[in-house]
Amino acid sequence: MDKALAGADVMIVGDVPIGAGLSSSASLEMAAVVLFESLGGYSLPGPEAASLGKRVENEFLGVNSGIMDQFIARMGREGHALFLDCRTYVFELIPVAFPDATFVIADTGVTRGLTASKYNERVAECQAAVEALRTALGREKATHLRDFTIADLEACAGAVPETPFRRARHILTENDRTQSACRAMREGDAKTLGELMNASHWSLADDYEVTCAELDAMTEIARGLPGCLGARMTGAGFGGCTVHLVSREAVEGFARKLLTAYRERTGLEGSVIVSAPGRGASAVPC
Repeated sequence: MDKALAGADVMIVGDVPIGAGLSSSASLEMAAVVLFESLGGYSLPGPEAASLGKRVENEFLGVNSGIMDQFIARMGREGHALFLDCRTYVFELIPVAFPDATFVIADTGVTRGLTASKYNERVAECQAAVEALRTALGREKATHLRDFTIADLEACAGAVPETPFRRARHILTENDRTQSACRAMREGDAKTLGELMNASHWSLADDYEVTCAELDAMTEIARGLPGCLGARMTGAGFGGCTVHLVSREAVEGFARKLLTAYRERTGLEGSVIVSAPGRGASAVPC
């Protein structure tokens, strides 16, 4: 349904680092939706608003991205993670309540440009795996990797080219890790969540190949520091940020030692943000 737009003089100010893998584009898209809603006197359902942001990425910027970033930027709730089915848009807000641990985000200082990255190439490689699996298993209605299991993939190892096979292995194991991560958060099991974060990063590095030397260095250093329960890259990769689950009592020392060791190894100045899940985009009264 078409919505009325009202004119306005607008100034944009933000503190989400651009090119750091923290969804700066999605945050701007959802902030713009909130502005248009406020000016036009209407409200869009959350999934519809997120879909508009996805259209910007796909049709205007030419990035074959999904809807995850826009969805959390719109539908986030303080103290919760968002578990999203990207096919149906069914979602669940999962409480993140670790009394003894919190998240620490670290910027590698390596800016990545999503449209200039290999993001679209990964999409094509995953689709190649889908087509090979569909042919090998005779599942003509299958359209995405989620329509298969890791057992399906392993059974068809000879029918799927090596690179698409590894891309598919990451996607399928990451889907399983996501389910396990939700259980860990519901149960307040920070140790298990940290282990899943580690496994996710290694899969992103080895099978999906979207990390870089700096991301790998940052996470490797972090895992060797006291209080670190887990570390992985975040965002689309090829630069940007890492995210770590750290014991609360160790956060200050962890951040200092991480940046020092990272600078010594890479010659780059990183930065740290201690963060907890916050709410999605909303109007703030002046």
